[in-house]
Amino acid sequence: MAIANLNTKQLLQPITIEAVPSDQDDKVLFCRVWLGTQKVFQRWDETTHWRDVAKKAIDNVAPLQPQG
Repeated sequence: MAIANLNTKQLLQPITIEAVPSDQDDKVLFCRVWLGTQKVFQRWDETTHWRDVAKKAIDNVAPLQPQG
């Protein structure tokens, strides 16, 4: 969700994706996204449409990929 909400200028900066295991379920893995030293935080709830979020994240990153 954080990647989906970053703009092109932000996506051109170094980003760190930190894997964080769930405290409650060993099959769940969360990720924290850091833009430099600042953690990117986005709220979500049970009504969040994850397919739409994933598509937006892919659409945000795709133009920045090298062509070849």
